[in-house]
Amino acid sequence: MRTITRLATALVAVLAVSGAYAQNPFNLTPQQQAQLQAKRKAWDKWRANNKQITAVGQTLFGLAALESDPKTALTKEQARKILPVLKTWRNKKTMKNEDALKVNRAITSPLTDAQLKKIATGPRFGRGGPGFGGGARMGGGGRQGGGQRPAFDVSKFPDPKDYNPLNPDTLPFVQMRPQAKQRIDKLIADLTKRAK
Repeated sequence: MRTITRLATALVAVLAVSGAYAQNPFNLTPQQQAQLQAKRKAWDKWRANNKQITAVGQTLFGLAALESDPKTALTKEQARKILPVLKTWRNKKTMKNEDALKVNRAITSPLTDAQLKKIATGPRFGRGGPGFGGGARMGGGGRQGGGQRPAFDVSKFPDPKDYNPLNPDTLPFVQMRPQAKQRIDKLIADLTKRAK
């Protein structure tokens, strides 16, 4: 009977710790939680005021998805129309919301309905999943060797700032830059070959 009681007590303790961990997976202090919440709210406000920039990021993310499927891959003519837009904006420091609307129209106007649908229904840019914005870990890496998750550094979660989604060097989340740069450079290289 004592063994059962001990097991039940241990199970309750494990479940309590697990529940607390699920609610606060990075074991943040209340002050750190408040800082992180404030930064998230600031980013939500920035995104609400810059919907076209987010849309360009989604389109870019979607172009990579189109290229991964032979049924929706861009044609030679589409590549010739989209490539100059990507190259023009590839090294600019920032993109204004008004510019982003024009850029997105220029990129999407040559696309078919099936391609547009695939972009619209694909994984969301910046909202999870690998790619040009999702899947980045804030504060440094995953679990090492199955051990505990590393401490989350709230200071590495950037404040909102203007950037250019077609220039990975300007992305606010620094840890996303190498992967985003590799992907956009590959996309431009692939479209350059196809446009010939």
